[in-house]
Amino acid sequence: MHIAAGVPRVLSALALAFNTNLFGALTHYSSGQAAVYFGAGYVELPDVFRIGFITALINTLIWGVVGTVWWKFLGLY
Repeated sequence: MHIAAGVPRVLSALALAFNTNLFGALTHYSSGQAAVYFGAGYVELPDVFRIGFITALINTLIWGVVGTVWWKFLGLY
């Protein structure tokens, strides 16, 4: 879909690869590690969602601001 829309192949592959790693901290079932921490009782459910929301905001800031500038510097964007 990216390539058909005219996105460079390297940028498309990197974006898909990186995005798969961003969702591991969002909920108690989003990754194998999160499920173990929650299931073992180390983290309560409200804390998981609070931390996931904070992590999502930080990731959005990093990817939206820093990532855009970095890709521009590399010539990928």
